[in-house]
Amino acid sequence: MSAFYNNHLEYLEEHFKLLKFMLLKQVIQMRALEEKDNMSKYRGYVITFKEIEQIFDDAPNLDDEDELLIEEIDHEITMLKRTIGQKIVLSNKKNVPLYLERICRAFGFSEREKLLLLMALSVEFDDKYRKLFSYLNDNISIVYPTVRVVNSIFEHSFNEVPELMDILGERGFLRRLF
Repeated sequence: MSAFYNNHLEYLEEHFKLLKFMLLKQVIQMRALEEKDNMSKYRGYVITFKEIEQIFDDAPNLDDEDELLIEEIDHEITMLKRTIGQKIVLSNKKNVPLYLERICRAFGFSEREKLLLLMALSVEFDDKYRKLFSYLNDNISIVYPTVRVVNSIFEHSFNEVPELMDILGERGFLRRLF
């Protein structure tokens, strides 16, 4: 693995890998909740957990205990964030154009807003994200990240949806851009 990004595509691929681990963590947490929830017995009639499992080819063993999996995933997320940060610094020194970084800097996006942008772009980059978001939304017709799913990925309780709505809402910075 290179110490810096050779091009913008490598940069995006690593960010999508980070997003994939964050989504995997949410899938694992959802699986744990499903065992306690009677209404969730209908989940999986359209998209099964096996199908979701196949998307995560580079994930830890999904048969492990959920708590162990989440620990492993958290470790992967932490390591990826560290690696991405280091590679961004080195890539900037080598004058490798990282367009998403430039956009985020130009508009003053926070890390959270950058991740929201990546989530929105992910479904256009790869259809597997459509399947993942459908599963997480528990609705085959909703293939994009919803506020509820985004909120859960950011590990907030539903009491903190107003903070997320500050970003996405009518007065939110992202909304004003479009």
